[in-house]
Amino acid sequence: MSINLHPKLKWDNLHPPLQKKSTTKRSQRGNNFTVDENIKLVSAWLNVSLNVITSTDQKHTTFWDKIWSTFHNDKKFNRSNDSLNSRWSTIQWETNKFCGYLAQIKNQNKSGKTEHDKVFRLNI
Repeated sequence: MSINLHPKLKWDNLHPPLQKKSTTKRSQRGNNFTVDENIKLVSAWLNVSLNVITSTDQKHTTFWDKIWSTFHNDKKFNRSNDSLNSRWSTIQWETNKFCGYLAQIKNQNKSGKTEHDKVFRLNI
């Protein structure tokens, strides 16, 4: 059994072809952060946030601009401000998770266990 369509109702008119994707180039994800970059980012964050003159009493953009300039002071790495901010969020989240697990183990207060034993009991 075949279906006869009205001459003006062609299959192409009923089902238009898929639109082509935009040719504008999206920003692509950069390379993963290295251990050295993570250490440099944490160091830059600590230096800016623990500054006794400005401390954290500054706008978000000013704060991250200072972290960016501190991070890039030796021109060894090339990361955007947004990239640093995003990576910092991940580092902070993972650190908070670790501290939560460690606090749970410390609260068990088992005798004969050293701090080292408690940390390695986490098995993260």
